[in-house]
Amino acid sequence: MTKLLRDILEEPDQLTKSLEYNWYEGRTTLEEAARLLREAKVVYIVGIGSSWHAGMAVLSIFHALECPALLMDASFHGNPSRVRRHYSLKKRAEY
Repeated sequence: MTKLLRDILEEPDQLTKSLEYNWYEGRTTLEEAARLLREAKVVYIVGIGSSWHAGMAVLSIFHALECPALLMDASFHGNPSRVRRHYSLKKRAEY
C-alpha cells in the first residue's frame, strides 16, 4: 500500500479525531481563536499552493460576513506590493 493510499484511508478517522478534540479538549482554545478573529480589524490569510487555494474559500466567508481580510501568497513574503487584497466594500474606509 502506498503512503498516499494509506493517508486517504486514514482521513475519516483523522477528521473524527480532529472534530472530537475541537469539541471537547480543545474547545477553550478554539473559543479563544474565535474571539481573536472577532476582535481583529483585519484578518491576514497566508498560504502557498493548496493552502492558498483553501484560503480563497475562507476569504469568501470573511467577505460574506463583511469582515476585512487579506489573502497573501506566502511565496511573496517581503514584497507587500504583490499582496492580493480582498475585502468587503463596506469596510474599505477602515484600511
